[in-house]
Amino acid sequence: MALNGKYDENIYFNLLDYDQSGYITQFGHVLPNANYIVTKRNLTRHLFDYVIRGSGYIMYGDKRYTVRAGDLVYMRKGVRVDYGADPNDPYEKLWFGADGPLVDSLASCYAGRGLIILHDYDDLNFMRLKSLLTSGGWEEGQIMHLLLDLFLDLSGRAMRKHMVGVEPDLADKIKSYIDLRVAEKLSLDEAAESLHLSKRHVIRLFKDRYDITPGAYHQKLRMTAACHYLTETTLSVGEIASRLGFSDQSFFSSAFKKQLGVYPLAFRKSGGSV
Repeated sequence: MALNGKYDENIYFNLLDYDQSGYITQFGHVLPNANYIVTKRNLTRHLFDYVIRGSGYIMYGDKRYTVRAGDLVYMRKGVRVDYGADPNDPYEKLWFGADGPLVDSLASCYAGRGLIILHDYDDLNFMRLKSLLTSGGWEEGQIMHLLLDLFLDLSGRAMRKHMVGVEPDLADKIKSYIDLRVAEKLSLDEAAESLHLSKRHVIRLFKDRYDITPGAYHQKLRMTAACHYLTETTLSVGEIASRLGFSDQSFFSSAFKKQLGVYPLAFRKSGGSV
């Protein structure tokens, strides 16, 4: 990371060596400064920004994107981006980095693109996160719930006009097809037909792009949604299974245990901290 000029930044939370399945590595607050520039950075963790006021820019690939007050920005781990404040109207922003196997899994499920910008985003999740981390009384399950909410927002709103990013290719279209069918049984034959591709081509394109098969990705989506229902609602296991397109509760429970290592009720009792 290269920084040009001096700028004011408060680091509320710094835990870069925390060894857990999913966690926040840093949380900070950048104050307005025309000299704020970060260049030639290969991200070592997933990065979220929320612009409070002012404006700035992000260079991703060969394109420059403008970000303004109310924008949520997601930058995927491993991508190369340049970003900074607009010198004429420098932004103030909150930001945090997240890393770990569970975060990587959420990103794979819900944020396949390297850059996503959501406009007119409610800052509630960022404010909750700041409050938790600065209070010192947070629990990992609470943090993961907020991360899940953010990734669900990325998945749901990135399908609509609020998203800015690279133009979708065939692999993105396959992913979008699957994302819209989290609550039903996935038919790759129907997916292939809708996209005018062969089933084999669908599987190969998706696997080459995301390093996971379409079926395994769909199952991850369903299990992540199941985690949300188990920790955030009072729905029964049977009701959750039905909502996610499982015809049999026992099959759902077995699939959940295979993915998470525990049965749904045990996951609920633990508060999601397994």
